[in-house]
Order: sequence, then C-alpha cells, then structure tokens
Amino acid sequence: MQKIKEILNDEYGLVYTYNGLCKAYADKKSIDSALIFGRKSVALAQKQNNAEFISGSLFAIGYAYAQNDYADSAYYYINKALGIAKEINALSKMHDMTRFLSKVYEANKDYKNALSCLRQFVVYNDSLFNIGMRQTKQELQPKYDTERIEKENVLLTEQDKKKQIIIYAVIAGLVLITFLLVVLFNRFKLKNVHQQY
Repeated sequence: MQKIKEILNDEYGLVYTYNGLCKAYADKKSIDSALIFGRKSVALAQKQNNAEFISGSLFAIGYAYAQNDYADSAYYYINKALGIAKEINALSKMHDMTRFLSKVYEANKDYKNALSCLRQFVVYNDSLFNIGMRQTKQELQPKYDTERIEKENVLLTEQDKKKQIIIYAVIAGLVLITFLLVVLFNRFKLKNVHQQY
C-alpha cells in the first residue's frame, strides 16, 4: 500500500500510511522504525502546510515514544501536537490526545498531570457530545416535521372524505325527499282528478 501511494505521489494518503506504520511499529516496540515513519509523516505534512496532518503526525511520534517508555519525549511530542490541535480547534484530536496523554502521565505515576488531562478530556468529551446532539437534532428535525405534515395531511384527507360522505348523504337525502314529494304530489293530483269524476 505504501509503495502504491509513493508511486502515485499521493502525499495525503502517505501521511496517513506513515502515521499508521509509525503506530504499528511502536506497538511492536520497534522504536527506530516507528520514528522513521513518524518523521516522514511530519515532513510530508509540513510540506503540505496542513496543520491537522502535522498535529496527527507529531502525535504518532509521541505515541511511539510512549509505547516504548520514553516518557519525556512522549510528553514533548504529544503536547506539541495538542497545541497545534488547539490552534486549529480540532476538537476530536484534542479529545483523543488528552485522553492518551492522561494515560501516559498515569503510567509514569504523574497523577496530578494525569488528572488534569483527564478533566480536560471530559470537557472535550462533553463538547463533542453536545455537538453530536445538535447534529442529531438538526438531522431529526426535518424528519419530524415531514412526519407531522404527513399526519396532518392524512387527517385532513380523512376529514375531507367524511365531509364528502356527508355531502353525498345530504344530496341523496334531498333527491329522495324530492322524489317522494313528486310521487306524493302526483298521487294527490291523481286522487283529485279521480274525485272530480
């Protein structure tokens, strides 16, 4: 995959690929390979002048250091990545980074900073939740409005049908009464004619 992206000169895709390779090698405790790909990722992100990519790439390096027990380097890179994420207001990245940074501080028995990061994580988590709720409301509102209008249309259609039935019944009743009056009138006329003779 990496070779394909390099051949295609897909720099955006390469940033993601290098980040993934950096984290994969970090998880395998191969810090040298992880850092090679992390630095490639940072260089491409800087070449593109994409702050979100730079932040993500620096975080990948911080992650690699953290997974390999280099706490000071991990703090440096993760905090640098977090600073850029804050500058561009990348709330989702800030959320993930503070959560991970809290775990790194905790693993290194720096409970004060771990708690501070955890509190910040909760703030970001609440913000993301509120954004999600607003988006859900905005998505559901048109659906609710459509359903309400459809129900109103069904109700109006039923009312129209009832009105039509009443109108037809009144017309039928008037026709029947008219027919009966005509019959009675004719009978009355015939009776009068028979009485005269």
